[in-house]
Amino acid sequence: IEKINLICPNDSIVYKNKIYRSGEIIHDTISSLTTCDTIVEIRIKEFAISKISFNSDTIICKDEIVNLSATSNFQSYKWSTGEDKSNIKVSSGTYTLTVTDVNGCKVNSSITIKESPPIQYSARPINPICPEDLGSIEIKNLQGGTAPFEYYLNGKKVSLSALDNLYAGLYIFKAIDSENCEVSDTIQILDAAIFDLVFDDKIEL
Repeated sequence: IEKINLICPNDSIVYKNKIYRSGEIIHDTISSLTTCDTIVEIRIKEFAISKISFNSDTIICKDEIVNLSATSNFQSYKWSTGEDKSNIKVSSGTYTLTVTDVNGCKVNSSITIKESPPIQYSARPINPICPEDLGSIEIKNLQGGTAPFEYYLNGKKVSLSALDNLYAGLYIFKAIDSENCEVSDTIQILDAAIFDLVFDDKIEL
């Protein structure tokens, strides 16, 4: 008689006081007083185990909260946070999930969610000197974030080299990196100082 005994990965079975693991074969003989003996061969194999797959970005923006979810074809879930459902809301960090499948086998997997380095820069308005001049905005010391970047001024996409010829007023500058993380600043450009020449209308000689 040939049999197959399925067990969970890393599990074992005890047969006649002896421990057997996956990949091993048990040979046994069942003796009979009235008929021929029966030879039994039992092959120990593992259940096919489904892998855990996560549905979440592994890089998020600073202080962002995301929905971390796993495949939903398991019987039970247990996160390292203590929660017991297939999806949880998390910030940056490492999270481990242990699941139980239909065969009662437990599988675990971990995921690390990193925080994208925040975008930093210094923005300086350059006001016009003369009334007929226009102002500009200077962006310096740009660092952090994940390249490439996109820049917007009052909602219009611009390049850092085109932040000039600006009239006096309020401008909203925004920088967005490839992870869709963004920072913004409100910058004011002032009118040039107005001056008048004043002459005395009477001169004594």
